[in-house]
Amino acid sequence: MIGYNTNELYIGDLDQSVTEEILFNAFSRFGQIFSLKVMRHIVTGVSRGFAFVNYLHAGSAMRAKTEMNGLKFFGKVLRVYLKSEFESLDPNACLVFQNLPQEITEEEILKLLKPFGNPFSVRVVRKEKEGEETRAFVQFEKLETAKRAIEELKGTQIGGRDIQLELANRKNKVFIKAKFHETAIEELKKTLEGWKYEESETPEVSADKVYFIALLKFESEETALSFLSEYRTNPNKCELNRPVDFERS
Repeated sequence: MIGYNTNELYIGDLDQSVTEEILFNAFSRFGQIFSLKVMRHIVTGVSRGFAFVNYLHAGSAMRAKTEMNGLKFFGKVLRVYLKSEFESLDPNACLVFQNLPQEITEEEILKLLKPFGNPFSVRVVRKEKEGEETRAFVQFEKLETAKRAIEELKGTQIGGRDIQLELANRKNKVFIKAKFHETAIEELKKTLEGWKYEESETPEVSADKVYFIALLKFESEETALSFLSEYRTNPNKCELNRPVDFERS
């Protein structure tokens, strides 16, 4: 039987160009691989910057962890842990940096965070569309560390920009998935009139144009809950012509 806690690795801070084939070629030299998967965006298919590699034997996983953790791979420094270590992290100890310079690197973020210890992972997400901004996601082990970083980095500038820093997993966000048609996004905006929110991500349309997703950030958790409550109890208020799902994140 495969030892779930000792055979499976979390591979973080991957370059987006790294595929399953590339990862297999790099990690199969440590032993026989049972399964391997690069995690991807559910709509665009773009790599989310991490993967899981499951070996048949625990010794193979430990050798891979020892030799590959901290190694530069496709221009980025890998972070390799047992999956059990990854799952033991406090999911609320994840920070998001916003209003960053386009050219910011993971190394610069790590240097800024040095007083708070070595984070579990750092991932910079660059936006290519006009008006969008570069963000960075940082996962710490403990929530107290993440909160201390937020408090002590207030007012910090990078490249002449005042960075914005908050917990990534605040419960003030709502995930929306809806059937796509020509005027669907405009109808969604009409549905949301009267609610104080900011669009945290540009809606993404699936490749087959069957549905789209959007993530909304409200001013508070209470507002997000009120929004969900209204549209679950009064579905007719939704202006969309097709079904829509709302879920707090």
